[in-house]
Amino acid sequence: MGRTPNSTCCICGKKFYAKPCQIRNNKWGLTCSRECCNEHKRRISHLCNPCNILKKRCEYCGKEYNTYDKNSKYCSHECYTKNKYKNKKVCGKAINDLQGEKLPNIKQLCYMWKNMVKRCLNKDYQEKHQCYKDVKICDEWLVFSNFYEWALLKYKDGFCLDKDILCGVGEKIYSPNTCCFIPPELNNSITSLRLNIKDENVGIYEKDGRYYPYLSIKNSKKNLGSFTNKKDAILARRNAKKDFIYKLAYKYKDVIEDRVFQTLIDLFNY
Repeated sequence: MGRTPNSTCCICGKKFYAKPCQIRNNKWGLTCSRECCNEHKRRISHLCNPCNILKKRCEYCGKEYNTYDKNSKYCSHECYTKNKYKNKKVCGKAINDLQGEKLPNIKQLCYMWKNMVKRCLNKDYQEKHQCYKDVKICDEWLVFSNFYEWALLKYKDGFCLDKDILCGVGEKIYSPNTCCFIPPELNNSITSLRLNIKDENVGIYEKDGRYYPYLSIKNSKKNLGSFTNKKDAILARRNAKKDFIYKLAYKYKDVIEDRVFQTLIDLFNY
């Protein structure tokens, strides 16, 4: 276990532990990290070294600032971070142009965006997860700010980004028109139920001349009875899938988009 915090960083306000000698000798304020220390030095440079002040212009934002460091290039650690990552690409193609920005839900949405990019552009990931082998991402969302602007209006805490409901059978693409945010329960269920939606040989096994339909939901198998006629078994399975999706759709009707709700209702009308 770490020691009990006894000091407060004069830059970021974080509580941390400092040695008694550091507290005794403190004159200008204590800092919790190297970044805060550098920022603190920049702020008090005119107090410590009034004769050595240099006027410089930040290479990222263009703002003029005072410093005692002749090698300084940026007015703050934030500008340094933004400049460091402005040309760095995710999976060799996508760009996070909001790196270092402090915006609402940016951490959650950036994590979601990076996972989406990895599924579409990372060959090793696609080899391990064959279900993403043919998945694509629209050119617009290769820039994080475009995805962020779209997602911020629709995102709900704890919801999942889904493309399967609105994409249509056979199409796999992440885009504003094919993606939505849905609750985890709905996301986990729709993935398994939507696979091979019109394949009548899936979810039915034959034994001794009888047909046994079943549903696989949430890693559990639900048997739907036995039938002597295969068409009756297919119909029973189709109706069971339809009823299950109907219940989920109406359960989350108030928190999902209208277009998502309607698509779920129409999903098994074929």
